[in-house]
Amino acid sequence: MTEQEQRDAAMAEFLAKGGVIQQVANGVSGRVEGVSYSAWGAPRKAGRPAAEKSIASTEEPEEDME
Repeated sequence: MTEQEQRDAAMAEFLAKGGVIQQVANGVSGRVEGVSYSAWGAPRKAGRPAAEKSIASTEEPEEDME
């Protein structure tokens, strides 16, 4: 399958799943004002969750080798 055939197949699948092709003029944003946006499809989270404090350390205490 050539690159063009692969591209055409991917485009056909995209459109079959309800995908929409938008054409936006140069210098104009296609984003809608006030709508959250993420390139991966989910809104950004505030950050990394806090670690649980109830988890015990897995490191063994150091012993003197004397």
